[in-house]
Amino acid sequence: MSQTPTQACPSCRAQIAPGLTFCPNCGTMLSAASNYYPTVASTPPAAPSGSYDPTVAAPPPAAQSPENSNYGQATPPPPPSSSSNPNQGIYTHYPAPGTPPPPPQQYQQYQSASGNNPYTPGTYGYPYGQQQGKRRGVSPWLYIGIAIALVVLIGGFFAIKGLIGGTGGSGGACGSGGAGGSGGTANTSKITPSNLAFTYASDNITVTSIQQASKFSDDASTTYGSSKNYVRVNFNESATAKYVIVDYLNSFHLMLPDNTLVKPTQAKQYSAPDGVAPQVNWIDFGTDSSLDLNTLGLRVGAAGEVPMVIPFKTGANLAQYQDKTVKPGSNFTYGPSTWTIVSATRSLSFNGKQATTGNIYISVNLKVKATGNYALYGVNGDFIHLKVGGNTYNSDLGSQASDFDDIEPGTTHQGTVTYLATPASDGNYTLYMEGTKDNVFPSTNAHFQLS
Repeated sequence: MSQTPTQACPSCRAQIAPGLTFCPNCGTMLSAASNYYPTVASTPPAAPSGSYDPTVAAPPPAAQSPENSNYGQATPPPPPSSSSNPNQGIYTHYPAPGTPPPPPQQYQQYQSASGNNPYTPGTYGYPYGQQQGKRRGVSPWLYIGIAIALVVLIGGFFAIKGLIGGTGGSGGACGSGGAGGSGGTANTSKITPSNLAFTYASDNITVTSIQQASKFSDDASTTYGSSKNYVRVNFNESATAKYVIVDYLNSFHLMLPDNTLVKPTQAKQYSAPDGVAPQVNWIDFGTDSSLDLNTLGLRVGAAGEVPMVIPFKTGANLAQYQDKTVKPGSNFTYGPSTWTIVSATRSLSFNGKQATTGNIYISVNLKVKATGNYALYGVNGDFIHLKVGGNTYNSDLGSQASDFDDIEPGTTHQGTVTYLATPASDGNYTLYMEGTKDNVFPSTNAHFQLS
């Protein structure tokens, strides 16, 4: 004879009749448990009316409301106690029809070891994965407002800068241009001294005017430069030699009243005129403030060259920088030939070069007529020398000395020999004609004065 099966409460282990939803002893919900344990090995009890065969898969329970969606779902069985019957049977159990659902289960938020809760409602990782809310994008009107604010700020900055900078506008707004052809802005002044002509490195230069302004429209360096004022020297130039190389930015300096030198910032032309074609040019210098142009000057000459100082004054004495020529017309005999010193010139430049510091160029124009029966051969007049004091100089500069390479009997030649030498303090110079080895042309000296 079999006994009625009973069910053990998973919490207090009290024996209760099957089919109850809650334990009458401790009140634990029994419908969520999926197992009951018969006290003795026996056949399962007959299924209640309207139920199903316990040996086959049970049909799913009726759908529950979302808030009670966990009610009636199978949960893993608790571990069996030591007093449980090892021969117990396992049956799927559903709550009886009409049984009210238990109150919704409350979930305890996860706490980390440090006590912090990394999971909050509405974020990924919250228990049972509550869906994260939709993020709202930044309104485009915010970007438009920022752009308008930036435009207003930038415009205000330049407006204030213009008020601080004074009344001068862009270059060329006022002020007239000189020979260099440019207009200036506020603080413009100009002078036009006359008779300011000199020669530098075989380049004939005539200063036409001097200007000053806070900027010049045809010189970008005055617009973006750091100087408060700029002085421009306008001039015309023409070369006296075939090849002339002038480095304006290193050879020209503005001289202030205290003899301070200011380097150029820009030049219209960066090379001297080609051949003898004239050209218009200007050079700009940056200064800290407006200056009296009549007190300024131009220092011309690169390092290692004879310098020239050109005051910006009408009728300034520049004689010491200008060429000087004498025409002795004196004759002398050299072997069976007659020579004439047609002219002699002292200069600070020759063949596109400026004399080095402490020296000058001496050019002697000679004419020779061979009267004997002997020919005279040389190379670039290498037998014609210049003596100054105790120093002897060779003519190795080219020029027209090649006219004396081959002097045949009965012929006439004329050419120029040029020397780079120290100037004679007393103005006395001597041509020394070197004698030939066969002594047909013995050595000869010819003197001339050039002070």
